Amino acid sequence: MDVTSSAAVDVPWGPNPQGLQGRWTGTATYRPAQDLGEGPHTVTVVVADVAGNIAEITKTIVVDTLAPALVLDGPPVRFTRLATAVVSGRTEPGATVSIGAASSLAPADGTFAFTVNLTEGRNEFLVQASDWFHLDPLGDLLAGNSAQVSMTIIRDIRAPTILVTAPASPTASDVVLLRGRVTESISATEGYDPATVVLTVGGRRAWVLADGSFSVALPLSEGANAFTVVAMDLAGNSASVPVAVTRDSMAPTLQVLPIPAETTSGSLNVSGRTDPGALVFINGIVVRPAADGSFYRVVALSGGPNVIVVRAEDLAGNAVEQTFPVAYVAGSGGSSLGAWAGVGVLIAILAALGTAFLFGRGLVPWSRRREEEGPQPPGEPTSEEENPPGEAEAPPPAESPAESPSEVAPSIPSPSTPSVDDRVSKIESAFAAGRIGREAYARNLRALGREPPPEVPEPEPPAPQPSTAERVDRLRAAFEQGRITREAYESNLTKLGMAAAAPPAPSSDERVAPLESAFREGRITEDAYRANLARLGLGVSSEEPPAPPSDKAVALENAYREGRISRAMYEANLARLGLPAPATPEDRGAALRRAFEAGRIAPATYAQNLVRMLGVADDPRAETLRSAFTEGRIDADLLEKNLRRLRQG
Repeated sequence: MDVTSSAAVDVPWGPNPQGLQGRWTGTATYRPAQDLGEGPHTVTVVVADVAGNIAEITKTIVVDTLAPALVLDGPPVRFTRLATAVVSGRTEPGATVSIGAASSLAPADGTFAFTVNLTEGRNEFLVQASDWFHLDPLGDLLAGNSAQVSMTIIRDIRAPTILVTAPASPTASDVVLLRGRVTESISATEGYDPATVVLTVGGRRAWVLADGSFSVALPLSEGANAFTVVAMDLAGNSASVPVAVTRDSMAPTLQVLPIPAETTSGSLNVSGRTDPGALVFINGIVVRPAADGSFYRVVALSGGPNVIVVRAEDLAGNAVEQTFPVAYVAGSGGSSLGAWAGVGVLIAILAALGTAFLFGRGLVPWSRRREEEGPQPPGEPTSEEENPPGEAEAPPPAESPAESPSEVAPSIPSPSTPSVDDRVSKIESAFAAGRIGREAYARNLRALGREPPPEVPEPEPPAPQPSTAERVDRLRAAFEQGRITREAYESNLTKLGMAAAAPPAPSSDERVAPLESAFREGRITEDAYRANLARLGLGVSSEEPPAPPSDKAVALENAYREGRISRAMYEANLARLGLPAPATPEDRGAALRRAFEAGRIAPATYAQNLVRMLGVADDPRAETLRSAFTEGRIDADLLEKNLRRLRQG
C-alpha cells in the first residue's frame, strides 16, 4: 500500500462473548509502508462511531537522525603559558554541550564557552554536543544524536635551549656561518618538535631542522660584530644567546731594521717589530715576538747570494712579507773558516819542508831531532839553552841565506772549535736553503741538545678565480637548467659588465600549443580558439583534423566529475561536440568522494564542490563547516552529514 497523506483504519467494536454492549477501549496501530524522512511530521487521529460522533487529536513528531553540527574555535592544538584556557565554539541552538563534567545548553546563536584548568604539558579535552529528545523507562533524558570534537591544549612554561658553536674569531672573511642546535620541551618529561621554534639570528630568520640543528650566514663588517640568537616557542617562551665575531681583514704591520745588501760576516741579525700577538717567520722558522711585538733572530749565511724572507701573520690569517737579498763575501779584514783552513794547511807544508832541509844539512842536532818527533808542532823555533853542552851550532853557509832559521814561516794558531750556537746556525741555514731535509734538520738539532721548532704547514695557494667568460657560462647553464630566474641571471650579468641577451621570441608551436591544449580539453570554444590564433597572426589549416570527440568527451567528463567545471558548462561543451548529455545524476557526492580519497582533488576543492553541489553555498554555516574540514578539525563524513542536514533545512 502506498503512503498517502491520510489513511483510514477501521476498528470493529461489537458485543463481548456474553453479548453485552458497553464502553470499550483499545489500541490502533498504523505503520507507513516507508520510513519517515528527516524533519517534523504531523499526525492527526480522527475517531468516529456508528452514530456519527467524531473525536480528533493532532500530534507533531520530529525525525532527527543527524548529530548537531559542532565546530570549535581555534586550531586543534593550542599553546599557552597560562594556568587556565577558554574552550569555545558553535553548535545548534538548544543542543547540550559538555566538556568533562561541565555541560550547558547552547543559546539561540549556538555559541558556547568553557573555562578549563591546565597542568604543565599536554591537556586533552573532548567536547560533545547532543540533542535530547526522549526519555528512558525511568523518566530520565537520554542523549540522541551527538557529535564529538577533541582539542589539545599544551601549557608550556619552559623556554627553548640554544647551543651555539663558537665561530672562528678573528677572521678575515666578510661572512660568518653561525651553527648551533635548539631543543624544546613542554614539561620536565616530554620534549617537543624543535622545528616549531621560531629562530632569529641577528634579526634574520633561521630555519630549525627536525634534529634541532640550524646554520645561517651573516655578513661581517670590519672590527667587532655582535649578534643575538633568539629562539621563541609556540607558547611565547623565548631564550637568547649573544655571539661576538671580530673581522680583521687588515694585514699586520711589519718593520724590519735595515739589512745590508752585502756583508763579510757569516751570520746576520734580523730584527724588527710587528703587531702584538702576530707570528713572525724568518726563512720559514717560527719566531715568537715579545709582548710589544719586537723580534730578532740570527740567520746564518752561506757563501755568495742569500735571500732573507720575513713574514708576519696575525690570528685572522692576514699576512705581510718582505724579502731582502744579501751577498756574503770575504772582506780584507778577515776570512772565512774555509780560508783560514787553507792558509793553515799551506803553512804546515812549508814548515815541514824547511825542517827536513835543516835536518839534512846537520843544522839541527840529533837530540833535537828526537824532540822534534815529539808533539811539538813543526816550525816552532827553539832557544840555544836547549842545545847539549859542548856542541856548538855551525854558522849557516853564506850562499844559502834564505835557509837560515830566521827565515822559517811564523807559527799560525790552529782554528778553534766552533761553538754550539754556531753549529746550530749552520744547520738552520742549511735547512732554510733546502740543502738538508726536515728529518736531518731535526736529528742534528737534537744531537746538539736543541729541540727543533714545530713544523709550520705551507699555506695553501689560493684557488684560481674563474674568468669572466667562465662565470658567464656558469650563469647561462644555471638559467637554462631553471636553477635561477631570469631576473637573477640578468642581474649577475650586469655585475660582470655583460649585457643580457634579449629573450628569444617563442616559436609558433610554443604559442599555439597552450591554445590547442585548451581547445582539445574543452576549456575554450572553437570560435575562441580561432580568434586567438588570428590575434597571434597564425592561421588554422583547413586540412588539420579536429581533435577526436571521444577524447574531448572523456576530458570533459573527468573535469565535471572532479568538480572543475559546472554541469551547465559540461552540457554546453558536449552540445558543441554534437554529443548527447547524460542523464542528470541525482547526487555527485560519491564521485567527489572518490576523487578526494584518490588524491585527484585537494580537501579545499572537495569541500567547495560539495557545498556547491548541495546548494548550501549561501548558508554561513556551510562556510564554517568547510573551514573546519579544510583545517582538519572535522573529517569528511561529518562534513557531508552536516552539509546534507543544512540542505534539508
